Amino acid sequence: SQIKEVGFIQFDTSTDQSLIVPREEFFKKIGADPNRKLILYSTSGDWKNPYDDEVVEAIHKAIEDGGFSEPVQIMARFHPKYPSKIEKLELKYLIKDRPCKSGDEKMKSLDGVMNEVFSFSFTEEDVVHLANSIYHSDVTVNTMSTMTLDAVSFDKPVVLINHDGLDRKLDYWNSIRRAYDEEHYTSIMDMGAAKMSDSVAETIKHINDYLVDPSLDKEKRELVRDKVLFNPEGKVAKRIAEEVLSLIRE
Repeated sequence: SQIKEVGFIQFDTSTDQSLIVPREEFFKKIGADPNRKLILYSTSGDWKNPYDDEVVEAIHKAIEDGGFSEPVQIMARFHPKYPSKIEKLELKYLIKDRPCKSGDEKMKSLDGVMNEVFSFSFTEEDVVHLANSIYHSDVTVNTMSTMTLDAVSFDKPVVLINHDGLDRKLDYWNSIRRAYDEEHYTSIMDMGAAKMSDSVAETIKHINDYLVDPSLDKEKRELVRDKVLFNPEGKVAKRIAEEVLSLIRE
């Protein structure tokens, strides 16, 4: 009875149209082709998925081979803290995006998962860039990331990587598969708001399915917005202030 559910303030950006720039302007900024759809591939860093580069290369090959229903390109959004092997790839339809200008140099890691990490801090410009990256994407891809919630807040389709690169057969404890059994993610999976891919072929299939029909799983994404994000309406900051003021008045 003492807990008030007001939502998460960071998702106010998903309803703030003042942050969104025209598609042509954003594509020009990131160096994207306006005649192609955009796959937003969000990395969690090599410590979580050391095979991201293999998956991106496979998606890129499918693009070149005409494996998608429409012309597409990939924007790899790197985790602002962790390095990714994708940064070394040079592919025709790949756009590499490292957010946060403060993340240009590495520092000694204190969290134990990697020896070195990028130093970073989010600015208002970074928040706007993230909002536009999701808003102007057609399909999003990640490995057990909170980017699932960011994408769902914008009602964007989500494909989750649940395999170890090019169909590598690893035991459960050394596989990415075990990550999805963590408690905080099971509720998302139970609602079925994202498509789980158990192989590279499935990743490509699910991306294509969403390109053909982006309304797939729309009702399930709405359920997550209602039950997990507490139905963000762009007024969470206002609700927080109201609840704090009501406590003061009491």
